[in-house]
Amino acid sequence: MTIKKIVTGSLPNEELPESFTFDIKQGDVTKETVAVKKNNNGTYDDATITLGVGAYTVVEKEQTVSGYHVTTSSNPADGELTLTQEGATITFTNSYEMLPPDT
Repeated sequence: MTIKKIVTGSLPNEELPESFTFDIKQGDVTKETVAVKKNNNGTYDDATITLGVGAYTVVEKEQTVSGYHVTTSSNPADGELTLTQEGATITFTNSYEMLPPDT
């Protein structure tokens, strides 16, 4: 299984989180916890792990940044995917938008 991470929006590169953490669940049981880490280009390296064939749900742990609203989505949707012998890839996208200053 490969987890990809994309960050969009108005969050400056220097404020990007150093990593994002994901729980990989089968039913209610967490099978693995994986971190996707920021590289020197300001993007995130894919995380690849080996798991048995089956249905999994990948859940991103909340990643807030002060002063920004985050919207998270995944493809496939809802973090759900079926891992086959050929493997599977899921992509999570976080869009950060600056909150208006208090008035």
